[in-house]
Amino acid sequence: NKDNTTGQKSTSVGGVLSVNVIHATSDAYMSHVTVGGKTNQGPDVSVTSLSKQQILAIAGAAAAAQGDAYAVTVAVNVISAGARAAVDYSTIKGKTLAVHAGNESSILSIAGGVSVSTGNNAAAAIAANVIAGAKLPAVGADTDPSNIDIQKVLPTGTGNLDVTASVSHSTITLYGDTEKCMSVLAETSSAILSIAAGVSVSTGSEQGAADKRNLAGAATVNVIARNVGATVSDSVLTTAGKVSIVARDYIMDGSTQKGSRILAIAGQVGVSKGKQAGAALGVNVIANSVQAGLVDSDL
Repeated sequence: NKDNTTGQKSTSVGGVLSVNVIHATSDAYMSHVTVGGKTNQGPDVSVTSLSKQQILAIAGAAAAAQGDAYAVTVAVNVISAGARAAVDYSTIKGKTLAVHAGNESSILSIAGGVSVSTGNNAAAAIAANVIAGAKLPAVGADTDPSNIDIQKVLPTGTGNLDVTASVSHSTITLYGDTEKCMSVLAETSSAILSIAAGVSVSTGSEQGAADKRNLAGAATVNVIARNVGATVSDSVLTTAGKVSIVARDYIMDGSTQKGSRILAIAGQVGVSKGKQAGAALGVNVIANSVQAGLVDSDL
C-alpha cells in the first residue's frame, strides 16, 4: 500500500492454478485357454473391458482494489485412458463369442478471472483440456511389451491402439446361428465442454482515466486424440452365423450416438474510461484414428 495526499492506494493480485489428471486402463483377456468340447455344445463366451472417466473442474480468481488489480486463472485437465479386450492363443467352441472394449471420457472445465479497481486492471482465464489414449501394459509373454502395434495387424495403420478388441492366433468354432454369432467391437466416446472468461472493470473517475490500462483476456485449448482398433488376425474361424468386426469413435446410448465432441466458449469483457484492450482465443482439435481389419485368417 502507498499513502498519498488523497488517501490510500493499493494493489490486489489474485491467482489460481488448477491441475487435474486421470490415468486409467482396463484389461480383459483370454490367453492360452480352451473353452467348450463336444460338437454343437458349448457356452456363450464374452470378454468385455469397459471404463469411464470424468473430470469436473471449476476454477476462478478475483481481485479488487482502490488502485491496481490483477487476476489470473489457469486450469489444466488431462484424461489418459485405455481399454483392451483380447482373445489370444486360445481354442473356443461355443454358441457365440463377443469381444468388446469401450472407453468413455469427459471433461467439464470452467475457468474465470475477475478484476475490479480504480486503477490499472488485468484479468485473464486460460483453460487447457486433453483427452488422449493411455499406453496399455503388456499382457503375457506373447504381447509386444511396447504396446499393441497397429502396424502388425493393420498395415495401413499408424501408432498404438488405446481402445482395442482383438482375436489373434486362435481357433474359433461357433454354432449359434445369430446376427452376431461372433462380434469384435472397439468403441470410444470423448467429450470436452470448456468455458473460459476474463472480466476487467475500472471504476475510476474520468480524472486521470486516460493514463489507466484495462486488459481482459481468455483462452481455451482442447484436444481429443484416440486410436481405436478391432482386429482378427492369424486365426481360424468357423461360424454358423455372422461375423462382425467393428471399430468406431462413438458409443450408442440407447438410440443416441455419443461421438467425440468439443464445445468451447472463450470470452472477455472490459469496462474502462481509459485505455482498453481485450482478446479471446479458442483452439479445438479432434484427431482420432479408427481401424478394423481381418488379417491372415481363415473364415
